[in-house]
Amino acid sequence: MSDAVSRIWTTAFQVAGSLRRQSARPWEPSGGKRVLVVAPHPDDEVLGCGGTILRHRRDGDRVAVVCVTDGRGRPGAQPDPEAYARRRRDEMERAAGVLGVEGLDWLGLPEWRWEPGDLTSRLGGVLAHRAPDLLYLPSRVDYHPEHRKTAHGMALVLGPPVQGPLVRVYQVQVPLTSVLVNRVVDTSAVAPDLARALDAYATQRETAGSCVRLSRYAAAFHHVDVAAEEFWELSAASYHETHRDPPQRWSTTTYRGLRRGALTDPAAYVVGRRRRRVLAAEAGRLGA
Repeated sequence: MSDAVSRIWTTAFQVAGSLRRQSARPWEPSGGKRVLVVAPHPDDEVLGCGGTILRHRRDGDRVAVVCVTDGRGRPGAQPDPEAYARRRRDEMERAAGVLGVEGLDWLGLPEWRWEPGDLTSRLGGVLAHRAPDLLYLPSRVDYHPEHRKTAHGMALVLGPPVQGPLVRVYQVQVPLTSVLVNRVVDTSAVAPDLARALDAYATQRETAGSCVRLSRYAAAFHHVDVAAEEFWELSAASYHETHRDPPQRWSTTTYRGLRRGALTDPAAYVVGRRRRRVLAAEAGRLGA
């Protein structure tokens, strides 16, 4: 049932993409760049930009990933949170091997028991060590508190007088939509390797399904073969300005993600659309 519904929505996105004037720029090979991906949890790097990481590696770029939390889950969710966190770390290391990640920095903050202030000095140290040319970061266009806290902490790190690298905001379950997306990467050629990286996260298969549909819809909208990943590309200064407000000011009901089943997928693109437009306008004024 869910697959059949997903195919219907995929066709709808293909039609919508045909009717809309495309504004997202496609992948442009670089080569020799230093890339850093900031993941709130073990799996966000694969779910948000795993195919793009593979494209970077094929192009000769060096890619490192920093994981903020230990992925133990909500308090009381696991009978042995420490063991679960170790399992998540093992999964991340296996996925990193599939992706060809050259460096993996594990901050390991206990999930649900940290604040953005706990993060800034550590992330600042990672940035100084990795010296990236390009950052892939989470977004405030999200309903998950840990994702939003990570985005806020990263915004503080990129504040003045820091002259940060170029930023690409990725999406996990919650679509950025055509309002914010200005860069798209065709990941069709690396789909088999990406599937292997996703398989490394045995504990997160339910989440993976919605993100696979997200990439399928993106491919249909942008008229690429199998899968695509969408990004909101902006300067470090614009990321700082659009994400620096404390997360408690960001309503937890502003956005909606793709659920386990595909029936309500279009709602994730509609809920919060007005707020996305506000962010797009704000970034435009900043010259993003």
